[in-house]
Amino acid sequence: MMAEDYAILVGIGKYGDRNTFPELQGPINDVQIVKDWLTSPTGGGISNPEKNIVQILSPTEEVPPNTPLYEYPPVALEFDNAFKQLVTDGNGEFVARPDSRLYLYFSGHGFCDKKSLTAQATLYAANATRNFPENIFGTQYALNVQDKALFSEIVLIMDCCRDAEINRPPSIPTINQAGNGAAGTVKLLCIYAAPKGGKAQERAFPERDGKVHGLLTHAVLKAFAEARPENGNSLSGSALKKHLLATWSAICGDIPAAAPEIVLPTGEDIFFHSQNKGVLQIFEFTKPLLQATTLNIIDGQGNSVVHCDFLPPPATSFTTGNDGEPTPLDFDGKAFSLRLQPSYYKYVLSGDLQGSSLFAVEVEGGPNVKL
Repeated sequence: MMAEDYAILVGIGKYGDRNTFPELQGPINDVQIVKDWLTSPTGGGISNPEKNIVQILSPTEEVPPNTPLYEYPPVALEFDNAFKQLVTDGNGEFVARPDSRLYLYFSGHGFCDKKSLTAQATLYAANATRNFPENIFGTQYALNVQDKALFSEIVLIMDCCRDAEINRPPSIPTINQAGNGAAGTVKLLCIYAAPKGGKAQERAFPERDGKVHGLLTHAVLKAFAEARPENGNSLSGSALKKHLLATWSAICGDIPAAAPEIVLPTGEDIFFHSQNKGVLQIFEFTKPLLQATTLNIIDGQGNSVVHCDFLPPPATSFTTGNDGEPTPLDFDGKAFSLRLQPSYYKYVLSGDLQGSSLFAVEVEGGPNVKL
């Protein structure tokens, strides 16, 4: 949304009770690539990460061997304190940020409440044990933010298992139960690594320098980079979900995994910057351009996706995309290029030069389109 968006990122790979919670290789790596996306101008666009992004991670140094299991870091209280510091002022009053988005990201071991009728997930804190399952109820924290209308949008990503537990209840965060009348306008997108009762996976990915990452985290960031935008440079939550589910089997490869569960906002959709700028397609006039000419490119649904106004050089020609802003076009009087998503299109010329024809933009690039 804006540079004043915020994020709390949690990556727990090492647990005190390793008999119950084996060590994970992916969470620290996951947090790093999520932070990279959040701080990218073409990603989350957060320009002040020192102030706006909090990271809660397993320590890189060895924890002293005499550390009690119930103190093994990071403990659940560390997230709770970071959350309270973000959403309240020095007097403990809620601070609303009605024009900002909050990202809550969790990677590690997790579970869900078997009795719950709605989608939810909880991350085990590093001080969790079999008999004292300390945890961070990520879904409930997101719901509390929504109920208090503390942000206008919330993105919850939980890259953890959702073992359906009946004897390990999620820890309900304590909070004033009074709601906010604006809660219904707050958009909440939830992305879970597995369906209820399912297992999350981590594995090494060659395209990420062979490092181990959570399967969901890799897939979500890959979707941000590759999913086709629906409108200009924007990618909706619906389009993200559609792309993620459509490509899931291919991403899993020879090791299958249950598809993630994605819960879209109940009202208006949520939007992200699209990192997929399309394929550079070259167009070529077959006749000299002597006077003003207009070019419209229409997609398969009949929508005009690009409008170009050409003038013979040295006058400047312009192109206008879905954002409605005219941009000077690099045109030498004969050829020019445009970025388009791979698909079938129709061009329509009017003015000095006239004509129309169908053409295809190929994923790997194709021949010049003759006008």
